[in-house]
Amino acid sequence: MYLPTHFLEENEDELFRLMLNYPLGSLVIINEGEIEANHISFELDSSMGELGVLRAHIAKAHPLFSLLDQAKSAYVIFQAEQSYISPRWYEGKQRHHRVVPTWNYRVVHVKGMARRIDDEKYLRGVLARLTRNHEVMQEKPWRMTDAPEDF
Repeated sequence: MYLPTHFLEENEDELFRLMLNYPLGSLVIINEGEIEANHISFELDSSMGELGVLRAHIAKAHPLFSLLDQAKSAYVIFQAEQSYISPRWYEGKQRHHRVVPTWNYRVVHVKGMARRIDDEKYLRGVLARLTRNHEVMQEKPWRMTDAPEDF
């Protein structure tokens, strides 16, 4: 990704804050030479490892489920707000006209290893935390116990 140095953010707290506030990540893996991209809600655990750990839950019926065993690496992109910037907004436009349109955006790109974990207790914990985090603003938050036991 092209990133001019004056836009580079290296503050981990800021990067983690973006991932926590915009948890829907685009997970990209390579499978048999083909790019697979999926949009998945992630949980960030910044206390694990040097740079933290991302966790997610996918259904066994999801095609990605079986692909994770072959995936050697993963790339996740988190995107916050974004907006088109017109050259007319630049002060220099009136003086020298040496301005071009651009796009302002905030993203975090994460590279790492993808790993499938089949432990039911672990997965229920991830799913429960994701659900709690995303249901917190609901008037009557949905809970996993609201679903049928066999579901």
